[in-house]
Amino acid sequence: MQGHLKIADSLIVIIYLTERFLTSIEHIRKRFLHGKREGGVKK
Repeated sequence: MQGHLKIADSLIVIIYLTERFLTSIEHIRKRFLHGKREGGVKK
């Protein structure tokens, strides 16, 4: 039973990290595209 819980926990953590990673990529992409449209990438 303990093993199953550990697997579920790590899966949740992996999903959570992947979600955050993807959202941050989206933000960076949007900012990059927006900066390009304005004629220069803003940091």
